[in-house]
Amino acid sequence: MRVDLHGYYKRDALAKIEQDIGRIKQGLQAKMLQPNVGNGRDHVYYVICGAGTHSKDHKAVLKFAVQEWLSERKLDYWDDMKNGIFFVRLDAHS
Repeated sequence: MRVDLHGYYKRDALAKIEQDIGRIKQGLQAKMLQPNVGNGRDHVYYVICGAGTHSKDHKAVLKFAVQEWLSERKLDYWDDMKNGIFFVRLDAHS
């Protein structure tokens, strides 16, 4: 599953991520959604924020807000901050 947040305002983007992650976790726990990683355990949620070049004054907002949001919730993720991309690992067994 992935989300492209281009055009979202910060509050709406974070709400969308929270909603998607909740839906993914629920689907995994109910076994209605299968892990999308070959180990049969992990599910990666792909978040595209963008580099921020189209933001007001060309100052990125979303990628830093998403990074802070993920960190505060202690979610396991890898980021490409230059391009504003996040890969969030969700464990199907947690």
